Amino acid sequence: YALDPDADSAAKYARKSGTALGEYVKFLENAVKADRRNMQLAGHSMGGQVVSFAGKELTNPKISTIFGLDTAEGNFNCSDPTDCLNPTDADLVVEIHTMVSRTDKGHIDFWPLHPNVNPFNFIGEHLKGADYWVESIASDCTFEAYSCPDEDSFMNGKCSTTCTKDNCNHMGLK
Repeated sequence: YALDPDADSAAKYARKSGTALGEYVKFLENAVKADRRNMQLAGHSMGGQVVSFAGKELTNPKISTIFGLDTAEGNFNCSDPTDCLNPTDADLVVEIHTMVSRTDKGHIDFWPLHPNVNPFNFIGEHLKGADYWVESIASDCTFEAYSCPDEDSFMNGKCSTTCTKDNCNHMGLK
């Protein structure tokens, strides 16, 4: 992390970096016959927007999966699908929200920390999205996530904690 990041400049470069990443995927397809339908992209914070812009470059066919790991929002208009990670960027878009990502962005959105977010540990909480994703790869632990219609239902204990095919997903790569 930079001590004094210039978020405006970083946001401008996120689009350029994502476009370059999309071009690199196309290069891999031509050079080594890689297939974007079998590729997954992941990005933390501003990197979540970088991979979203790469996905916007790769439309026919789309990238298989994009993982947004507490994707940055502040310098992006997330009500505009061309300016923010959203479900149209890949066949499957998954977002893990921990601190800065406040709006649903994916086909599947996980909110693992709520309601225990510590606002005084911004960087630590923000990094947890990436930590959860890495842990889902590195360990045998599965992070079960239950469907809940809204925050009020969650806070009032009205969400099912029984994992069934219809109301449960596993957070992360596995």
